Amino acid sequence: MKIYKISLFILMIMIFSVGFAFAEDANQTDSTFGVTNDTVISEGGSSNYGDLQNEFPSGVSGTVNLAANYTFDETKDKYKQVEITGSPGKKIVINGTNHVIDGNGKAGALKISNAAVTINDLVFKNSAISSIIVSNSTLMEQMKRLLNCIQEEYDYPVDTEFTINISESGEYSIDLLQCRPLQIQKGKSGTVIPPNVDEKDILLESKGASTGMCKTTDLDIIVYVDPVKYYNMPYNDKSLIAKLVGKINWFYRDKGKHMMLIVPGRVGTSSPELGLPTSFSDISTYEIICETEETKAGFNPELSYGSHIFQDLVEAEILYTAIFNNEKTIHFSPEKLESSKDIVSEFEESEKLTDIVHVYDVSDRKCKVYNDVANEHLMITC
Repeated sequence: MKIYKISLFILMIMIFSVGFAFAEDANQTDSTFGVTNDTVISEGGSSNYGDLQNEFPSGVSGTVNLAANYTFDETKDKYKQVEITGSPGKKIVINGTNHVIDGNGKAGALKISNAAVTINDLVFKNSAISSIIVSNSTLMEQMKRLLNCIQEEYDYPVDTEFTINISESGEYSIDLLQCRPLQIQKGKSGTVIPPNVDEKDILLESKGASTGMCKTTDLDIIVYVDPVKYYNMPYNDKSLIAKLVGKINWFYRDKGKHMMLIVPGRVGTSSPELGLPTSFSDISTYEIICETEETKAGFNPELSYGSHIFQDLVEAEILYTAIFNNEKTIHFSPEKLESSKDIVSEFEESEKLTDIVHVYDVSDRKCKVYNDVANEHLMITC
């Protein structure tokens, strides 16, 4: 799983005759530019790169609202990037509406030239190369010097937030907003995955979908949020789930229990429709945080590596992992937990919440955590 040293909290993309852009495998937003032409709306649920290319004919301008997820299909897609070629003086606004451009581990995403582009709420994942191609060598050299300078002063990799302001004449200024050391862990290889584990004993097994170390090799409590039932509950009630998860977190603080949290979508998001809207302090007792994908409900794991919550997870040695509906997930059987004692009623009486959140006491099941950091191989048996 790639960890970038640059965090783009504010992204403005301006492309001239040589063209440039920035990439970060997380949501990228800006609201600087206005809309100048008619809106183009794509239809459908899931499409390939060829379908996405059709949304951007040469000379495109105005607003493009994406209404589908796009995945690179090597059997159908001829090119490994979608080319966006604008017109001088025209602006393009791409509203991703939280849809995903998935490189499928074999492709990039966008190659932009000759256009002023704003990207809102668009997720890039599984890119084999940069999600957005950067071709302004002068700017890239300046950014390289800037980041190297900061890293040398800190004597550590840095998490950086910056903006780029561009004038109509093409001149630009880079403004550094904030930076802090990027915590990394060295010299720890984790544990060895045991051979010949019976499949019926495996709760979770994945490769290439975890990051960080785990302080425990045993589990006592697993908190599971049902993704479909969470999705179906009223929007205004979703914050109650986050509060319950936080309540459980604070109850077990300093009690020596080893805990795992399994939630749909993104943890720490501000948008309940994307995942669990919680703060780090309310999940800090859990030693493993697991985000799960649920395509029917539209939940997609997406940990922003430049975000503060990611840094908090790393510094607290909390293992982050994700369940994807692809080859990264070898086994995931949450139904195995149903045979364990559910003690959620000790924390909440309302059935509308206890039907969604489950607090499984697995202390008598000898649940084991095997985290081979070097090979990005995680297995949890229960």
